[in-house]
Amino acid sequence: MSTLIVEICKIEKIDAHPNADRLELAHVKGWICIVQKGAFRPGDKVVYIPIDSILPEILEARIFGGDSKIKLHKHRIQTIEIRGAISQGLVVSLESVSLPPDLEVGTDVKETLGIEKYEPPELGAPQVPGEPRARRFNNPNFHKYTNIENIKNYPNVFIDQETGKPKIVWMTEKLHGMNSRAGNLPFEAAGFLEKALRVFRIRSGFEFCYGSHNCEMQYKAPGANYGKTRESFNKDVGTDAFFQMVEKYELIKKLGKHELVYFEVYGGGVQKNYWYGLPLGEKRIAIIDVKINGVYLDTADAFKFCTQRGLPFVPILYHGPFSMEIANKVLEGPSVICADQKVKEGVVIKSDREQTCHMGRMVLKHINPEYLLLKGNTDFH
Repeated sequence: MSTLIVEICKIEKIDAHPNADRLELAHVKGWICIVQKGAFRPGDKVVYIPIDSILPEILEARIFGGDSKIKLHKHRIQTIEIRGAISQGLVVSLESVSLPPDLEVGTDVKETLGIEKYEPPELGAPQVPGEPRARRFNNPNFHKYTNIENIKNYPNVFIDQETGKPKIVWMTEKLHGMNSRAGNLPFEAAGFLEKALRVFRIRSGFEFCYGSHNCEMQYKAPGANYGKTRESFNKDVGTDAFFQMVEKYELIKKLGKHELVYFEVYGGGVQKNYWYGLPLGEKRIAIIDVKINGVYLDTADAFKFCTQRGLPFVPILYHGPFSMEIANKVLEGPSVICADQKVKEGVVIKSDREQTCHMGRMVLKHINPEYLLLKGNTDFH
């Protein structure tokens, strides 16, 4: 997941289009947008509207006009290819969308323009009766995974601002599946009944939680006097891909107290055109991050954690000084998981040691433009 920002930016440079005399390539932050030749110059202040933005009808008509050859599908900005060049997003003048010319660079104008974020449907929602949990019973220790921003919005994050030298990073393959989580976490009573059960030790001090990025479920041990037993809870497990993975990889047994793992569920039927060589119905996981006592592990320690427990870790593509050239290089070629998967979804780039900055955790994604050209794919996955 990433944040929608419709930002006032400056054009950094203009390149000629390789195959069209009337078009040019405008560079904004880390993005490249195709524009009409002569429409903009380096240093111009513009509005950058990113991919996966949904435009209101009035704004769309104003930007494109009635005779435009570009037609949006359901008002959504997407990655497109024009005569062999990739274009990601829109660059428009402030005047063309009735914004005052004195707005400062960095101003977010999405609300002013009425632009919204495209929300892809969440696949694989569990259908076990009575689940997901009522929100009031959610475990506050079952943290959602980091919202990962696109590196093209923050192209200098992995460059030391004092020395100008690149930082050491890990690059791993971003798999196209279902973002999931599971953990053995401290139980916190939410109501009078649960508090009473905890006091009388009918309720355990820990509970095993699992689910998707947004959905939380809870495992009930056999013989529990409170809530559903495993048998009743799991009677429709065939419709619950998350619990299938919990059982397949023995996560209840392998995760100790205060341990929380984040993983991608991938395989046959999980995502359109991204089955990674697996038959329909066969699913696997790859761990992408590990938290212990509420703290993310460094990538090297997370890999060691998974190795010791016999859990698969997401494919590592590179470890060393950051550069966009290297990020673009490892983005090329088929998936490491399966060579028949010809186009990688993308790459996740993390700082060598766990740290934060102005945009949050130093974890960014680099999405493959070839992936985004495929129908239905999105940057907000």
